[in-house]
Amino acid sequence: MSGEQVALDRRAASPRRTLAIGALSALSVGLAVSLLPARVGGVAMAFGSGATVALLGVFGLRSVPLRRVVRGLCLLGVVIVVGWADLASSQVDTTMVGLAWMAATAAALVAAQTTWGAAPGRPPQWSAPAVATATVGLVVAMATSAIVFSPTVTGAFGDGVRSGASANPWDRQSSNPMAATSQLDMTRRPRLSDDLIMTVRSDAPGFWRAQVFDVWDGRTWTISDAQLAPIGADGSVNSTDRDDLATATLHQPTEVVEQFRIEARFSSSMPLSPVPLRVNADENINMVSLPDGSIVVPAGLGKGATYEVTSARQLDLTAEVLRSTNEVEANARIADRYAQQAVATERVRRLAVELAAGADTTFDKVQAIEAWLDRNVTYSIDAPLAPTDTDVVDDFLFESRVGWCEQIASSMTVLLREQGVPARLATGFVPDSRDAVSGRYRVLENGAHAWTEMWFEGVGWVPFDPTAGIEVSGRASLGESSTGAVRTAAMIVGLVVVLWVVLWPPVMGLVRRRGRGVRLFEAALSALDRRRRTRRLARSGEVADRVVIRLEEVARRHGLERSRDESGARFARRVGATLDVEGLDEVAAALDLRLYGPDGERDKAVPQLESALTHLFSDNQWS
Repeated sequence: MSGEQVALDRRAASPRRTLAIGALSALSVGLAVSLLPARVGGVAMAFGSGATVALLGVFGLRSVPLRRVVRGLCLLGVVIVVGWADLASSQVDTTMVGLAWMAATAAALVAAQTTWGAAPGRPPQWSAPAVATATVGLVVAMATSAIVFSPTVTGAFGDGVRSGASANPWDRQSSNPMAATSQLDMTRRPRLSDDLIMTVRSDAPGFWRAQVFDVWDGRTWTISDAQLAPIGADGSVNSTDRDDLATATLHQPTEVVEQFRIEARFSSSMPLSPVPLRVNADENINMVSLPDGSIVVPAGLGKGATYEVTSARQLDLTAEVLRSTNEVEANARIADRYAQQAVATERVRRLAVELAAGADTTFDKVQAIEAWLDRNVTYSIDAPLAPTDTDVVDDFLFESRVGWCEQIASSMTVLLREQGVPARLATGFVPDSRDAVSGRYRVLENGAHAWTEMWFEGVGWVPFDPTAGIEVSGRASLGESSTGAVRTAAMIVGLVVVLWVVLWPPVMGLVRRRGRGVRLFEAALSALDRRRRTRRLARSGEVADRVVIRLEEVARRHGLERSRDESGARFARRVGATLDVEGLDEVAAALDLRLYGPDGERDKAVPQLESALTHLFSDNQWS
């Protein structure tokens, strides 16, 4: 053993430090492997195998510098987490495991780097605080790059189309919201777990429709025309809905391309944005379409199946356009199929007549129904099922008044039918959150949804979600997912590991020479960014942007700066609280309403914002 070559940094490291580096490396790789989707022997076995590989590298490869071994092991973990980790797994708390992996990886890198360049008997060249400072700086730089560029880069490459894994036939049951069905039984509670079932890349997220139902018997929805037709050789989807696009003379649809990836074990439906024009899928996937444009895969799709759909969507519709549709000649075929009265009780019919009174247009009728539902019913997935032999809509509207989206949308559809308005029930999915790195929208099983589609002459089928305005129990708003945040951080750590060797010398030089010049440079960058943002907002002409610009100018004279991640409304509240200025809370509320409020409500904020520009931000109001 006397002739064994031992790397210099290993000889400089004490046994205690080497043991600590080994433990941190084992923890890093073990946690990364435990995030793999296929774990033979379970999570414990996966962690143990990863930790064993790391320990063999740290204590077995004695001739290889310790820092290089650790970098290689950390890079291995990055590849596993970013490339193959199942961050939607229900077997482990992936958020906590991911955060623990990042902490262990960073600690291992810092611990190994502090031994660099040291000769036996001499202290390390770089101290742990210096290494930690450089690490933080590098992570911040990489974080900015990852957050700004990764959605663009991943979106540019796309996903292609794949057949995915074999579908699991045992999950074909009707409780699976991804399984196409000939009927929708309203007397059964849907299966709504937190499992990830689909991801979607889209520039215009909305309702991703799976099926359409148009026949109601009081307890069950069915499809009047379920004749299946093959998809064209070029992927074209022939449907009556597509034929009806020719009548869209009042508002032309926009072509939208979206990419879908199935994460569920079985899906015989292909959720999409209506109206589908073309579908691009693997040649091994056998697809058929219904007359309404819904696409079904009889054999089912499995996890990993991807497809792309080009749809014609009606975007940016206004109330004026929808009200003007009453002047267009009615489509007899649509009226015969979708405007016939549905099965309903007498008091449901009376309510329909009452709500239609005074409504001059079809759009006014739907608004009257939405307003009544908003005032009189409550959303809850735990609502009681309708009693046996009762009309589900009647029981929901007049007895329980508590239900989930299916009861709410069914009630709206039936009420519209009673008023002679063409309407049908659509089922599908809404997004839960957006992945910060890939830019894809995550769809969970509990994102299964139902809404009403109404026919407007000269426009086509328009979706209305009566559930949206109703008080909802326990439904989260669309935002960044924790999974996306973990994957974002994983990407950042990966970039740090990959570029560590390249950027380490200049970063350490910056740490040593940090002084007034660096601080002046940072201040110049901050001022440049502030001027660029102000010019961009000023060019927009939007009153909300002008209010924010003026607020920033006045607040800056009092020593307050708006941070990059701080909304205008939040900044207004902070300024009001700090400087004790009355009226800024109201300005903040008006900003929120103008920027994020319902389409029909946003203009109500304009007078208050214009008044703030004229009066509130005058110098004599700020002491």
